[in-house]
Amino acid sequence: MVARHERCWDTPQTLTDPAHARAAAAMRAIRLQPVAAPVDTEVEQRSLADYDALLGVEGVA
Repeated sequence: MVARHERCWDTPQTLTDPAHARAAAAMRAIRLQPVAAPVDTEVEQRSLADYDALLGVEGVA
């Protein structure tokens, strides 16, 4: 069975299962929660020459 409800002759008409509406509302609430701010972290920046040496590639002048 795909659906069980009284026939609705109105146009346009959308019938929504209340359980589906509750699930959609819960998913929207989760999606709209604030996201934690990114952490400012120091990251080493290596020279591209280091990678060239590691791979045995000569640097481009």
